[in-house]
Amino acid sequence: MADIDIPDEAVEAATQVFWDEVLGRSDKWEQFAKDDPDAAEIIRDNRRCILEAAAPIIRADERRRVAEEIRAAAWPPDKAKTEGLDFGYALGRSAGLDIAAQIAERSGK
Repeated sequence: MADIDIPDEAVEAATQVFWDEVLGRSDKWEQFAKDDPDAAEIIRDNRRCILEAAAPIIRADERRRVAEEIRAAAWPPDKAKTEGLDFGYALGRSAGLDIAAQIAERSGK
C-alpha cells in the first residue's frame, strides 16, 4: 500500500480524532505526542495504515459522487424530457470531455 500517498496532515488529524474523541483520553494528543514521541510515531503509523487501506474506497466513492453530480448538472431532467436525444447528442461530444476533466480535477488526477 506504499504507493498511496496519504498527507501527513491527514494522518495527524485522524490520529488526533482517534486519541481525543474515540479513545476519550484525558491526556490530549498534542501533549502525549510531545511527551512520548516514539509511542506517538507508532500510533501515527497505525493510523496511516488504516487511511491507506481506506483511501481507494473513499476515492472511488468520491469519483462516483462527483460523476453523478456532474451528470445531473449536464442532463437536467426537464431538458431530457423535452429535448430528448437532440439534447443528449449536443452534450455528448463537449460534455463528455468536460465531465472527464472535472472528475479528474476533483479526484486529484
